[in-house]
Amino acid sequence: MIGSVKPALTVLLLLAGFLLHAEHGVTVIPVPGTYATDQLLSIRTPPDARLTVYLDGKRLDDIASPLLLYAEYGEQRSYRIQTELRSLDPDSPLLESRVFEWIIDKKQPASPRFVLNRVDGGAQARIRSDEPAVMHYVLYHPYYQAVSRGSVSDRDSVFIPEDTVICAFAEDRAGNRSLPSSATAENGVHAGKPFVMVNP
Repeated sequence: MIGSVKPALTVLLLLAGFLLHAEHGVTVIPVPGTYATDQLLSIRTPPDARLTVYLDGKRLDDIASPLLLYAEYGEQRSYRIQTELRSLDPDSPLLESRVFEWIIDKKQPASPRFVLNRVDGGAQARIRSDEPAVMHYVLYHPYYQAVSRGSVSDRDSVFIPEDTVICAFAEDRAGNRSLPSSATAENGVHAGKPFVMVNP
């Protein structure tokens, strides 16, 4: 009985040792997400592990070198990486399988548009975009030379006082910024664009 327990115990101890090394499993740099610039992807594994990598369903033969995630200017590309982690034994079972996704987005968002609702003293404005984005705006009153700034989503509204101009631009998840657009409480979209917001 004791003799049969020892081999099983040895296997469990070896497996526990491997899992201790592999407790963090596969790590990737940069973290999955949306980026406005090309990224060099590095995949790291525990030292005593065997890794298989698939890019958009196709197995990669060379995973020692970083992988370039890129998109041309004006386009958006997505990358899906699947990893399978095993021990060094050729017949070892699958220990971990993970999926990572990145988006390289080099598309400039469209300029925001304004939906105005006239109220006493000005207008309530919703700043809309064609894609998920944060709207950054500046309110400017030329007579008082008063300036205020803020950021909203397309679910929020901004009050535009009478004789005040609003200038806004959209920033998407990758950090791409649109050209600005302007509006007034009295006339809606302000064709003259009395000032321009400078994007840093």
